[in-house]
Amino acid sequence: LAKASREFLGALIGYDQAKASAKNFSQGNYLLGGLQIIQAIGEVATLPLGFGVGLGKSSLGLRAGGMSESQLAAVRATYAEVKLEGSSAAVAGVEFATVNGNKVYPQTYGRLYHGTNNATLGLPSSMSTNEVAQQIYANGLPARGTNIDLIEHALNNAPDRAFRGTTAVPLSQEKNAGAAYWADDGGLVIEMKGVRGYDVNAALDGRVMQNGRYGGNPKFGEQEIAVPGAISPEMITRIGDHEIQPVGMTWREWYATAPKAPHPTLGELLDMRGLHLKNEQIGKAEFDAVLDGSTLRACTFSRTVFVHASAADCDFTGSRFIVAQMSPIYAPEAIFKDCVFESCFLMGIGPRNYSKGAFSDLKRCDFSGVHANKTSFNRCDFRGAKLSRARFTHCEFFEADLRGVDLKGVQFDGCEFGNAQIDDTPDARAVVLGGENLEFDSIQWAIPHPHSYDLRNKETPR
Repeated sequence: LAKASREFLGALIGYDQAKASAKNFSQGNYLLGGLQIIQAIGEVATLPLGFGVGLGKSSLGLRAGGMSESQLAAVRATYAEVKLEGSSAAVAGVEFATVNGNKVYPQTYGRLYHGTNNATLGLPSSMSTNEVAQQIYANGLPARGTNIDLIEHALNNAPDRAFRGTTAVPLSQEKNAGAAYWADDGGLVIEMKGVRGYDVNAALDGRVMQNGRYGGNPKFGEQEIAVPGAISPEMITRIGDHEIQPVGMTWREWYATAPKAPHPTLGELLDMRGLHLKNEQIGKAEFDAVLDGSTLRACTFSRTVFVHASAADCDFTGSRFIVAQMSPIYAPEAIFKDCVFESCFLMGIGPRNYSKGAFSDLKRCDFSGVHANKTSFNRCDFRGAKLSRARFTHCEFFEADLRGVDLKGVQFDGCEFGNAQIDDTPDARAVVLGGENLEFDSIQWAIPHPHSYDLRNKETPR
């Protein structure tokens, strides 16, 4: 295994399985099953964050505030008269938000994380993190403005926006997203439960006008869940700030020294080439790294994140992807044979001229025998891919490029093809125009190109 692959194994396959693999690794070099919590605000506690990361003999902890109900009651009684700025403002965005004037509705999240600091809360910089935490435990987080437009919120254009940003994990392994990233040194990370919110990427997909065409969230990489500003004290479970152990290093310091590999659009990312897994159950780990040439066969990826992953020539044969976030992914010539995709996101982030790598790259991939349900393949480049025996139900192919793909025998049922590019052949028309598919009137039927889309290592024509 590559060095980074070894260090991330604990995060990918979970605590129990990693312990079973301890003979291959130095057990003392890993934080498994979650970050270690030290020097708690309120009490010493363990905060199971759902992922871990190898840091050699160094580690980053969070100082977390976990209290009993009696302790919380005492704190709230003490600080009940101390109000955070804006706490009396009207709460907006609880029932619905708007996108281009249309209503979108929230869902309830079991656990979210919000990064903040004294300045954002309107509190003096002289207040300690402990004092700020006590006030938040007592009063919750204050309401904000009344603007419930999610596009203006994402673009940070509205000073009166109603929402505050949260993420599903405290910090991405790429270290460029998450509540801890936005809180930064000296800030606070607030863990919340049972909060209603809006997946900004999903809500804005195909609804934001960019360069004369509709695209998605212009800040897709933030992975934000927008929640109404007012958060009641009962929804706040823990509060933490960054803590560096004497022999440790920060996430950013570790990432700066970790091995990197060339990436097709981002210059370079964490080097996880040579990773080999089979029959593993993978949860909310993050594979936003260079995985080229890896083998991950017969695995189950449940809510796993592959955002911006480079997975060229990877072998995922027989794997299951359940609510996996893979938008965008760069996986030319990868093997997805007999895989299952259930409610996944593989879509590109914008039209081709939006930015380099705007389309997800699935050129010349093997999707033979794939079964995909309720999965977004919007703005995916499938040119030269193999789809024999594949079945797609209620999937989206908005602006997808399916030129050079033999669609004979492929099943599409209830799928959407708005502005997709497809070779104009009798077989393609037979499978696309049937099966109760939608938006096929706007398909861009292309003249089959004499160039072979199966040539390796060569860019196919646009």
